[in-house]
Amino acid sequence: MRYFLLILLLMGLGHIGFAQNGDFNHPSLLSFEEGLPPTISTGKNGSLKLSDLHYKHGKKSLMWKWRGERALIFSQDIGFKPFDPSKEDKSIGSFAGWFYNEKPMADSLTFVFGTNQTENCSFRMALNFKGWRGIWVAFERDMKGKPVEGMNFMRIEAPQGAAQGTLFLDHLFL
Repeated sequence: MRYFLLILLLMGLGHIGFAQNGDFNHPSLLSFEEGLPPTISTGKNGSLKLSDLHYKHGKKSLMWKWRGERALIFSQDIGFKPFDPSKEDKSIGSFAGWFYNEKPMADSLTFVFGTNQTENCSFRMALNFKGWRGIWVAFERDMKGKPVEGMNFMRIEAPQGAAQGTLFLDHLFL
């Protein structure tokens, strides 16, 4: 009986360690624990840096400050695959992520996905909140426009009504 309890205790401690560590890795996940990917850029008046002020996954997030220059650009494969009901995989192509806003505003971010210079689909996210907001947006169902395979950029456009702002991003699935 004593050995049985010891085994249960050790198994429980192992699960607690995993839960506290929270490590979850996937090729499509951007978590910013390994640094700022070279595929992410902003204009000369904007700034990007890793931050430990607010984070959802690991201990860092991406802090984007904009002023004048209004876009954050991810130049990489988006990984969109159209839904095919005849396939065994019934997943629906989506974009997901977490966003921390320090100052609520009556305006929105615009997310644009495209191929080279062509804008294929987009959606808007209101910034009328303080704290974390998670989003999960299906390309074919929830966005305007028509997503296509081979999309190779995402552009996040800052609100037109705000001269400057700060947003934290973490745990993005592209």
